[in-house]
Amino acid sequence: MMMMMSVTTSLPYPFQILLVFIITLASITLLGRMLSRPTKTKDRSRQLPPGPRGWPILGNLPELIMARPKYKYFHLAMKELQTEIACFNFAGVHAITINSDVIAREAFKERDADFADRPHLFSMQTIGDNFKSMGISSYGEQFMKMKRVITTEIMSAKTLNMLVAARTIEADNLIAHVHSMYQRSETIDLRELSRAYGYAVTMTMLFGRRNITKENVSSDDGRLGKAQKDHLEAIFNTLNCLPSFSHADYLERWFKGWNIDGQEEMVKLNCNLVRSYNNPIIDERVKLWREKGGKASVEDWIDTFITLKDENGNYLVTPDELKAQCVEFCIAAIDNPANNMEWTLAEMLKNPEILSKALKELDVVVGKKRLVQESDIPNLNYLKACCRETFRIHPSAHFVPPHVARQDTTLGGYFIPKGSHIHICRSN
Repeated sequence: MMMMMSVTTSLPYPFQILLVFIITLASITLLGRMLSRPTKTKDRSRQLPPGPRGWPILGNLPELIMARPKYKYFHLAMKELQTEIACFNFAGVHAITINSDVIAREAFKERDADFADRPHLFSMQTIGDNFKSMGISSYGEQFMKMKRVITTEIMSAKTLNMLVAARTIEADNLIAHVHSMYQRSETIDLRELSRAYGYAVTMTMLFGRRNITKENVSSDDGRLGKAQKDHLEAIFNTLNCLPSFSHADYLERWFKGWNIDGQEEMVKLNCNLVRSYNNPIIDERVKLWREKGGKASVEDWIDTFITLKDENGNYLVTPDELKAQCVEFCIAAIDNPANNMEWTLAEMLKNPEILSKALKELDVVVGKKRLVQESDIPNLNYLKACCRETFRIHPSAHFVPPHVARQDTTLGGYFIPKGSHIHICRSN
């Protein structure tokens, strides 16, 4: 000890500080490694799922920051641990990753109430306008109200059947768009095409029109106008701000308001841009229905939201709740179908025998003298199987949006502390 002090004092002052810092850090690291060794206990119900050793305070966060792509870090760690459920420590937040159908069913079907909360992160709070929408809200009165409205009214067979004609028009626009590009010998960007189609269908079902501004008129061949493209880009930029194992999400409780990695500024900017297109339509429609007597009939989703009343005759959904839910619909309804359409066609081109079988089924069920209709889909079993397989092997996200444990509980026989983030893997 005396020798170390004499060596330290003989060094220039900046080097003394650096040496003391290195020695202190090494001591803390060694102590943390010793304390982080898993304790053996016969009571597995009080034992966390297996996980990699972490650093003091930061846990496994340094490895997460360095991982590219991030989902492979979890798959490789779980493979090395030979487990279907693992626990990662990210700056004090327990992230429980699950790669088992049995455990996933236990979490979200048999014990769904225990894991019904969502992370209270800045990005989710901003997108959901302080947790007013269904998918972002934690379990409670607001969540139950919005869930009841969406499942019994918005996604009911009656409402979906009402919008068949609108979806058919957009499918025809898609065909017209592709045909016009073929006539001009243009290269088709399948990603751009699938996203534009998903956008057009979503806007038509939400607002009854694909033109989100009165001045912006689409071309005759089904292309999106400039304002629509800007709106679509803002929607995908907002989607990218949702929790996806970003280190900023785990450091937020310590550094909220610091705009780590630019994420807070990014989500505010893009979410406000999405609302700048959505909200004028919603405000106009609310005024029409609640102040001017409404229309002859309900024509789209926001009409349905606006006209719903509770048992006392009061309007069930407030304008702010509707605006938050519309943002959530925008970011949820476009990405998955577009991703599935792109990858299904890519896999068929890669495997000509699959494409041949799908075309043969279309010829048998639909024929060559008319276009495919929604009523044909129940009979297109092979094509549906191809789409389902695409969802399995090419998910739009490798983990489902995270849930949070509402209380201390168990899962797969392991102890899960309250506040743990639960991540279900969509693919291996």
